[in-house]
Amino acid sequence: MPSGVTAASGFDVLSHSVESFTARPYSQRALPLDFIRPTAQGANPYADIGCLAALEIIGKYWKRAVLGSDGEDSEANDQMLFASTLAGAAFNTSGCQLPHGLSYPISSMNKHKHWRPSTPGWPTEGNKPIVPHGFSVGLPAAACYELTAPTNPQRHLQVAKLLDPSNELNTHDATPDQAGAALRAAVLSLMQATGMPNGLNELGFDTSDLDALVDGAMPQRRLLDNAPLDVDRDIVRGIFERSMRLW
Repeated sequence: MPSGVTAASGFDVLSHSVESFTARPYSQRALPLDFIRPTAQGANPYADIGCLAALEIIGKYWKRAVLGSDGEDSEANDQMLFASTLAGAAFNTSGCQLPHGLSYPISSMNKHKHWRPSTPGWPTEGNKPIVPHGFSVGLPAAACYELTAPTNPQRHLQVAKLLDPSNELNTHDATPDQAGAALRAAVLSLMQATGMPNGLNELGFDTSDLDALVDGAMPQRRLLDNAPLDVDRDIVRGIFERSMRLW
């Protein structure tokens, strides 16, 4: 599989895992009137198992799979496929949250930006603009996790350590009050290593697009309400602002 496709799909696996593991706990969500919880019910012990197992694999194999794509590193590709399965089963019970909710306007507004990935492997018919799903989810992710870290520093630190298994970024030495910065560093390091875009500016977005981006994200309440904090327009705007340039 082409490296760009491997990078985009790999970040979606990462997002499914991190968003589910750090979502609003199911025990903190209001019980429906019929006492039947929805399928995407928030972080829960069953989903945690798949999320953590997937994140451990991602930390070890995602960069290898991207750098040795086109079938050259079958072990890494196989492991990432397994991670995708684990994360998929996990987020089906917990649900995603902020990064996925904010991805909608990034993708939909690209029809006016006409951006396409520079790496090979994407559809070329008609040369239509495309923001791969893993990119649209990935661009606001670091700012999202930095924001949600104070709601459960230990979970965010646990994720950072799994994504930085050799402690190259000193995430294993981070304290709870550094959880957001540690996870942001781990996510951005992986994005850089796998050739993902450096923020919304690279896709042609700028601060003049902020109102439209917020307008497109706010209706995604199914996802925004699964975040571990209450999300309003100011919070969403701040995330988009912080995601214009990532490094």
